[in-house]
Amino acid sequence: MAKAPYATPQFTYKSQQLNATSEGSSVSAPFAKHLRRARLRAALSLPTFALVAGSAWAASPPNAGTLLNNVGPAPEQPLRSTEALPEAPPRPALKLDTLTKITVKHIHITGIKAYPESTLLPLVSDAIGEDLTLAQLDELAQRITRYYRDHGHLLARAYLPAQEIKDGEVEIAVLEGRVGKLTIEDTSRLSQARVAARLSAIKEGEALSGPDLERSLLLLSDVPGVRVTSTLSPGASVGTTDLDVRVAATSPLSGSIGVDNYGNRFTGQPRLNGSAVLADPLHIGDFLGVDAVISSGLDYGRAAYQLPINSVGTQLGAAFSAMHYRLGRDFSSLDAHGTAYVSSLYLLHPLIRSRLFNLNAQLDFDHKALTDDIGATATSSHKVANVLTLGLSGDRLDHVLGGGFTSWSAAFSAGDLAPDALTRALDAAGHDTSGSYHKFNFALARVQSLPGKFSLYAALRAQHALGNLDSSEKMVLGGAAAVRAYPDGEAPSDDAWLGTVELRYAFSARWQASAFFDAAQGYLNHQPIALDTNNKRRLSGAGIGLVYSLPHNLLIRASVAWRTGPQPTSDSDRSPRAWLQAVKYF
Repeated sequence: MAKAPYATPQFTYKSQQLNATSEGSSVSAPFAKHLRRARLRAALSLPTFALVAGSAWAASPPNAGTLLNNVGPAPEQPLRSTEALPEAPPRPALKLDTLTKITVKHIHITGIKAYPESTLLPLVSDAIGEDLTLAQLDELAQRITRYYRDHGHLLARAYLPAQEIKDGEVEIAVLEGRVGKLTIEDTSRLSQARVAARLSAIKEGEALSGPDLERSLLLLSDVPGVRVTSTLSPGASVGTTDLDVRVAATSPLSGSIGVDNYGNRFTGQPRLNGSAVLADPLHIGDFLGVDAVISSGLDYGRAAYQLPINSVGTQLGAAFSAMHYRLGRDFSSLDAHGTAYVSSLYLLHPLIRSRLFNLNAQLDFDHKALTDDIGATATSSHKVANVLTLGLSGDRLDHVLGGGFTSWSAAFSAGDLAPDALTRALDAAGHDTSGSYHKFNFALARVQSLPGKFSLYAALRAQHALGNLDSSEKMVLGGAAAVRAYPDGEAPSDDAWLGTVELRYAFSARWQASAFFDAAQGYLNHQPIALDTNNKRRLSGAGIGLVYSLPHNLLIRASVAWRTGPQPTSDSDRSPRAWLQAVKYF
């Protein structure tokens, strides 16, 4: 699913998963057994060389599939702005008689078009036969106002009009908040016709629906390269409201450059990474984005282009990425290197867009070409995978227990892996990952406000496979984006869950400290074979973190974690394990 290079998920282009993976040691033995049985010198594979490498932790070398996922985690993105939305204009408080009482015999509701009177009368039917003051009658009107607001009529208002109440007949009038005049001030690079098309749900003379207003203005503000503000003011006619929308251009270029130590040890932990987004290059609400990651043994680059295909937020995108790696350290004698190329098409659509709740759908197609070469034995492995992923994602801002923000995503992937003949033969003798495969992914996260300067962050990720997966599709349980007390690439699993709880304290607007606990459990292979003696893995660790936001859009993030679970198997043990990231935004 998509990684955000732009602050708004509806207009982000798809990137690789944030987790990093590495082959588990259980893969080596069945491959080696098949090699001996087949007597094929050329079949010496990367997992086989994990045995002759002689490492104390019995690690298997990373390959193109596992390293392709190792392009994150990305810097956290800010919450989407809602400055495009106007506030409802205030109205003066009513001065009502609180002493004189009226016996209510019948209530008439006038000025309504959105609902029949029979729908609204039950809201005030308990007042029939009661002796009420004018102030209490006004409270009845506020019930109707709340009903309209709860059902999306942002400006609707029920009130007691000037009237002479006789024989207990009470009138409650409703102003449904119709649009008087819509004014658009466009100084952006978008044409006014495109701006007007995105505001087409707002029509002069019709009732102003809160959901329609929010969706239209927020989708317009989601367009790269524009800044949207709006104002509501009383209209010329009773019950109407004028809407002024101002659309201004922002800087066409944005991005970041950073350094971190999130990389795999065998391709270089220190990394230089950067991203850039060119907003609205064709003046149609499109954008062009590029990403790059460089370490001592890995070069990765990605370019994507995305454009709107209608005025209701649907986006079409295409991307291409290329990666080259060369293994070092314990595996340098293998002269192991390889490439990965991914071509992608994707479709995004915001099902719901509002200030408090958002729901998005995404359809992705990836074509992957993975190659691994071992120069020491002049052997190669070639794999091609086609993957179709359907996903939903959403977020919600609420006021529960002081307020919080919840985000989630769910995806189903169906793929087909086609290796070359020799690799297929090796695979058939082992975990048999070739051919069609399917998996489910789920993620849930929440930031909860706490008293004082405290907040609580909790997150859960999970994956479930319907069969054994290739290394490129596994979920990793260790690293900077997983259990932080373990190295990048630890415990790549077909079926797994990973959770974290983090207590945060904001010393100031610039300094934030945290204490966290990470835990995970995974099954390396969905259908283990006889030689998979350690198929179930459990990882856990605790630590502290610090985030410092400097002037000029510079962010530094550091964490230190201590292992509370078993020793790692993908790398040497190191406790504590430290992670550092510095990012400059522009």
